[in-house]
Amino acid sequence: MSTTSRSLSFVLPFWNEVEGAVRTIEVVSQAAAELVETSVVAKVEILAVNDGSTDATAQLLDSLAAENDYLRVVHHKVNQGLGGALRTGFMEANSDWIFYTDSDLPVDPMVCERAFRATELHDADIVACYRLDRTGEGLRREVLSTVYNTAVRVVTGLNVRDVNFAAKLLRRESVADCLPQSNSLFFDAELLARAMRAGATLQQIGVDYFPRSVGTSTLSSMRSIRDTAQDLARLGPTVSIRK
Repeated sequence: MSTTSRSLSFVLPFWNEVEGAVRTIEVVSQAAAELVETSVVAKVEILAVNDGSTDATAQLLDSLAAENDYLRVVHHKVNQGLGGALRTGFMEANSDWIFYTDSDLPVDPMVCERAFRATELHDADIVACYRLDRTGEGLRREVLSTVYNTAVRVVTGLNVRDVNFAAKLLRRESVADCLPQSNSLFFDAELLARAMRAGATLQQIGVDYFPRSVGTSTLSSMRSIRDTAQDLARLGPTVSIRK
């Protein structure tokens, strides 16, 4: 496919993010415009998945979409978890490529330019970003992430430096038939393993990481850790990439 004709969907899951939603859509919209203007892609959409928010996030996203040609909003009536929100976003995406990141923007969305370059140089179907410096997230989350990455490697055979980091560029056709069952944080590992078992190729690039500045993350809660560990134990062996 010619690089001048490819299209891109930004997939952003939102849950009770009313404090930062306006800024997030603004930044991603600016990146979308720049990617089109510089011919990195021909067309962009921003797909916001409201995952059953209980604050005013749903109404705010709808009002932003009414004034933003890039933005499309999909709503869950009830919260389905990060994996559920991402699965909906991937299924609803209309583009050749998907870039997914969190609604608190842990990475500059313009990293897509570098990620696309990596796909061209290495004929890659997936580019997984990893954090060059993790100190901003705190010791607890850094330790949890190290333990989890090691466990994923042992169980699935995936050798990904930062498997759960929310910054991945994916060729849509390489993941369309490989969508995970997990609604927990195991979604990322399951997605990569399923895609690679089906023949997808992966490259990794280091990026600057921006810790959350508004709102509160629930990704390192005890419930999240429990659900992720259960999915790793239940689903991990079934998607192992080891021959």
